[in-house]
Amino acid sequence: MLHFVLALALGFVKAQTGAVLEMTGDAAKIEFGGALTLIHNATEDKLTCSGKIQASDVLIEGTSTTVADVIGEVAALRQEMAAVKAFVGMMPPSAPLPSLGFEGSSLVTSQVHALLLSFGLVGRFSTLCYSLSRDGHNATDTTFHNNCDGLGASLTIMKLDTGVVIGGYSAKSFSSDGGTVYGDAFLYSVTHGQKYPQRFGADAGALWASPHLGPTFGGQYGWDLRVNQPYEPTRVDCNPGRTYECGVPGGTTGHTGTCKLHLCNASSWPSTIGLVELEVWTQQNVRSPPLPPAPPP
Repeated sequence: MLHFVLALALGFVKAQTGAVLEMTGDAAKIEFGGALTLIHNATEDKLTCSGKIQASDVLIEGTSTTVADVIGEVAALRQEMAAVKAFVGMMPPSAPLPSLGFEGSSLVTSQVHALLLSFGLVGRFSTLCYSLSRDGHNATDTTFHNNCDGLGASLTIMKLDTGVVIGGYSAKSFSSDGGTVYGDAFLYSVTHGQKYPQRFGADAGALWASPHLGPTFGGQYGWDLRVNQPYEPTRVDCNPGRTYECGVPGGTTGHTGTCKLHLCNASSWPSTIGLVELEVWTQQNVRSPPLPPAPPP
C-alpha cells in the first residue's frame, strides 16, 4: 500500500492542504478530472501518468517514473526555490524613485508623477507660481506673468471640462516680452499617457511670450495650446500639431482637426473648452538677476 501526500509531492494537483492519497492493490488507478490518470504498479514500484495537466510552470504529460524519483524531484525543486528566495533576500532594496516635487498639487498624483518621470523630466518643481483655484477664476494675465515669469523651467498641468488632463513643459522661463521663447519643451497628455515633442526641435520655439495670454505653448509654426486671459481666463484654445507633434499618425490640424480631438477631446469652433483647474509649477521661486552689461570694448 502506498500513501502519497498530494500537498507535498504533487503541489500542482488541486487538493486540500495535507490531503493523503491512499493507493492500494497491484495497479491502483486514480483520475483527476479526466485530465490526468495515475496508475501505481506496486510490483515494479512504478507511478505511470497518462494524459496531461499543467499548472503554474509545471507540466506533467505521459511520464513514467518511480515514486522515489517523484519525491526526489520535488525535494530538489524545493531546494532550488529556497536558494532563489535566499538570493532575493540578499539583494539590496531597489532605490526609491526620485521626487520631482509638486507637493500639495491637486493634479499631480503619484501616477502622474511616475508618468512625468518616464518622460525624462528632471529637477524639482517646488514652487506653485499660479493656480486657478488659489489665484481666482478672474485672475488677469498680469497675475500669471507677475507670479511666473523668469522662474526658470516650468511644468504646466491643466484639467479641462472635456474630461482630459494635459499640459506642457518648458526648459525656459515664461515671459511677457513678446515674441517667441526658444528652448526644449514638450506637450503631454495624462489621459493618453503620451508625450508630444517639438516637431522641428528647440529652434522652432517653445512658448509665446504674449503679455495678454496665460501659458501659451507654440513657436514659429503657431500656438498649439494656450490659456486665454484676461478676457476669458477659464477658456483654453487647442490647436496641436503645429509646433508640437500631433498625437494621431497622419492627424489633421486646425480647430476641427483630429489632433485637437485627440489632445483636448474637442473638435468645435469657436472653442468652448473650459478650465476646471490649472497649475503652473517652477523650479525657482526667485527670479535670476539680470546679466551684468558687457564691458566696453
